[in-house]
Amino acid sequence: ALGVPLEGIQANVTPVELATGVYHLVGGTHHSLVVEQENGLVLFEAPLYAERMEAIKTWAATQFPNRSFTHLVVSHHHSDHSGGVRQLMADGASIVISEHGYQFFDKIAKAQCTVRPDELAQSDVEVSFELVSEGNPITLDDPNNPITIYQAESAHAADTLFPIVQGVVFVVDTFSPGLPLGFPTLAQEARNEFIR
Repeated sequence: ALGVPLEGIQANVTPVELATGVYHLVGGTHHSLVVEQENGLVLFEAPLYAERMEAIKTWAATQFPNRSFTHLVVSHHHSDHSGGVRQLMADGASIVISEHGYQFFDKIAKAQCTVRPDELAQSDVEVSFELVSEGNPITLDDPNNPITIYQAESAHAADTLFPIVQGVVFVVDTFSPGLPLGFPTLAQEARNEFIR
């Protein structure tokens, strides 16, 4: 698309509650997951671009007034999964990424944005990162919805994260039902990582 979204701006956010306090946000080509925790909200994925992230933030503000995002978990560095990351950086959310993606996301956090300054460019927020390494999952603890986040290198991206909450595994770009043969092998690859 050469930087131009060919599908138009995807601002439709349709929540599907998968478990208590766990919402799958659909309504476009790329989905997110929101988990309600005692201290705030955790978001998995900031896909596509700022406008999609703003639609997600608007939904969250309506659904959970007086709650903010404490964490953003980014599955991997590809822009269709991280295009809205600067909006949550500006809000002060801790960015959870694979240690393999740190240099990339640190560069995004420090990038100049002068032509059309965004929220991050206009703030003095110091971006914080939480790094996940292979074999060392981290847990975002909570009495009701603890989240464990694993890093498992795949053929698709070396910095892929897989969060698990209430038996829900949020998987992106490793298995998509209906896609041509070959994609399921990436899911098998991830499964083998978890079994080890």
